[in-house]
Amino acid sequence: MMMVNRPKILGTLQMEVLFKRCDGNLYCIGTIESDHYISVPEYNAPLIFHALSLMNGYRSIAELQARMDRDFERRVDVVKLVDICRREGLLTGCKSIKEPMDEFHTMLTELASFSLTGAQQIFEVVANALPFLIFGMLCIDATAVYFVGTGHVGIPWSEYMANPLIFPVAWAIQVLSILLHEFSHAVVAKRHGLRPKVVTLCVFYYFGLAMYVSTPGIYFKAPRDRLAIWCAGIFSNAFLSAIFIFIQYTCRGIWYLIGTIGMIVNLGIIASNMLPVLYSDGYYVLSTLLKIPNLRKYSIWNLKNISRRSCSRVWAVRLIYGLVVVCVLGAFVLMQITAIGASVMQTVSSGSSWAELIRSHINLLLAPILGIGIRAITWFRRYRYKV
Repeated sequence: MMMVNRPKILGTLQMEVLFKRCDGNLYCIGTIESDHYISVPEYNAPLIFHALSLMNGYRSIAELQARMDRDFERRVDVVKLVDICRREGLLTGCKSIKEPMDEFHTMLTELASFSLTGAQQIFEVVANALPFLIFGMLCIDATAVYFVGTGHVGIPWSEYMANPLIFPVAWAIQVLSILLHEFSHAVVAKRHGLRPKVVTLCVFYYFGLAMYVSTPGIYFKAPRDRLAIWCAGIFSNAFLSAIFIFIQYTCRGIWYLIGTIGMIVNLGIIASNMLPVLYSDGYYVLSTLLKIPNLRKYSIWNLKNISRRSCSRVWAVRLIYGLVVVCVLGAFVLMQITAIGASVMQTVSSGSSWAELIRSHINLLLAPILGIGIRAITWFRRYRYKV
């Protein structure tokens, strides 16, 4: 634990209700400037907010503790509170402190960040027209569902897996689809009075592109508004899937294949974002519906400390969620290994050469190779920068 002698909160401190719960409301305390927050139970919220409001950079830890002891009968451990604020990024002058990366940033390798300051007017124009856009998109989605239900959509899996040209086309479509996904988050956030700040391009683990938009102040909004913002990206990918279904239905040749790739890519983005086992839109939606912040972080902690019994509802939900995450991810990895192994064994048993084996599974190899290469280059550049 590193002590901050005269702590100072970064930005203007705010406090809003995060969740309304039967066992007592949960409050969010933080600043839009830092885009960092802590969740506090209702019975502690006034004390914590008052303690943080006293952290102006002029008072020492001892002075803060004496002031809190004088103002409140219930004792607040200021040393512990300052350390929590430091770790959560709420204090100024603490960015140089080396902290272990959380799981979210471990999953992602950041490639570049772009300011959204110049796009605010575009977001506002689209946000004003949002009701009409949503109506049109729903009509197109409904028509696409009809085409799928009547059997007009097919997927040529053998060509999709073996054609090496599909990989760059799929990545190009993925980039455009993720851009629209994040653009939708930003537009809906703008409609709810927020100001999207930065969009970050990154590699997800070792095999996929990803982006995310930083929207300071989102946790100061009502749960209904947060749900709308997090669901916006999935809705936009459903619309793109419908567009690519129309392309596949009406075109032939290369455009038929592009329609197929676009449909698969966007359905994959929808599935990965709806699955709440990783830090996805679906995870934040589930956490909001359950009214439990940091659901994944503390569920893993519960699994590590399962011997510490507790009969609270929150502890039980986190424990169940942690078990489900482990089982789902384990089953997914096992299914992938089994499917790839069966395909490889079938190719080998047919008497094919290693060259034919690699060529028939080229798209399974290119993605992780490219992802690992990008991560290695990024790590090397960070190492040279530190040295």
